[in-house]
Amino acid sequence: MMEDRKHKAKGKYEKVILDRFIKSGQLKGTYDFEVWISNKTPPAPVNYEERLKQANERLLEKRIDATCSAGFSLFCIEVKKKLDAEAVGQALCNAFQLKKKRGLEIDVYPAIVCEETDDYYLEYCKEKNITVFRA
Repeated sequence: MMEDRKHKAKGKYEKVILDRFIKSGQLKGTYDFEVWISNKTPPAPVNYEERLKQANERLLEKRIDATCSAGFSLFCIEVKKKLDAEAVGQALCNAFQLKKKRGLEIDVYPAIVCEETDDYYLEYCKEKNITVFRA
């Protein structure tokens, strides 16, 4: 069952694409949005300078547009208007880093949600097991 949660994709248009995709029912599961790659909780800051340093480090950390937990699998979702090299690279890196940094035992699959596809990149995605959804 899909959880109804508020989310903020980086761009307003990416949010529209993601909303449309979720409503389409192409991938059923539990969604989380703007997911931090690392789930480490920093130690409690002792003073203001330390608190500021931790806040700045957290801002620089990478986030994933969305994840969808479906059974024993987790889809790491990158949202773009068009399927391109940037989307492919982010999907691969995010899925790899999420599994590594969180020490996940389940399968983590890179996925891209986009409006426009390109046969050149679709062929590569198929070869590298990157799931591409059209919204």
